[in-house]
Parts: sequence; C-alpha cells; structure tokens
Amino acid sequence: MKKGWAAGLVSLALLPGVASAGPYGDDLSKCLVAATTPEDKALLVKWIFSAISLNEDIAPFVSMPASKREALSKETAGLYMRLMTESCRSQLRDAYRYEGSGAIGNAFNLLGQVASQEMFAAPSVAAGLEGLTRHFDQTTLNAALEGK
Repeated sequence: MKKGWAAGLVSLALLPGVASAGPYGDDLSKCLVAATTPEDKALLVKWIFSAISLNEDIAPFVSMPASKREALSKETAGLYMRLMTESCRSQLRDAYRYEGSGAIGNAFNLLGQVASQEMFAAPSVAAGLEGLTRHFDQTTLNAALEGK
C-alpha cells in the first residue's frame, strides 16, 4: 500500500461517507465495528477531535499540547494497524482486491460514524446539543413547517 493512499484512508474517517458499498466492503465494515471495543471507539473520537481542533475556526476554543496530539495519533495508528493487519486482515484484503481502496475508506468512515454516534449519545453531550433548541423561534418555525 502506498503511503499517500494510507493518509487518504485516515482522512476518510473524518468525512461523511457514501452509503453504497459492495459485499466485501460491507464485510469489512462489520468486522471493523465488531472488532473495536468501547475504549477503541473513544480513542477514535478523541483522535478525530484532536484533528478537527486544528481548524482555524475551532482552534481558539481548544488547548491541546502537541505532545498529547502526537500521542493520540500514535495510539490511533496502532488501532488502525491492529484492525487492518490482525482483526480484519482477510476482509481488508478482499475489499481492496475486489472493490478497491474506496471500499476500505468507506468502511473506516462507517467506523468513525459509529464511534461518533456513541459519543453523541452520552447524556451530557445530548443535553448540550438540545440547548440549541432553547434559542429557536417556535412560532416562526411552525409557520415555516405549515407553509405560511
């Protein structure tokens, strides 16, 4: 595998995915999700957060030492390697062989989505997200829904 391809694979875990996948990509997706523990998924979310926090619009709100960001990258690389070379090795090979690198990217994207969904399900996070609705103008929203 080329290094550039691997970097693309890593970045795909951060992006919204395409729903279509072939049977080999589906098998890889199922394997990745089944082979990750809640701790693995938490690590993946931390790593995604550390990458997103580098965005210039978000960076002012986050203080993360470079050493912590590097440690998360190293630990997440270990997770990816375990999944690709041990836990889901045959599924990875088949998805790549029969459906190409896009199937692998989509499978890791799904894993990122599953991990993120679990994070958003935490009561404290859900409560924080619900705070947005306190600022809605319900009358205006209802008028829009009713076509007025």
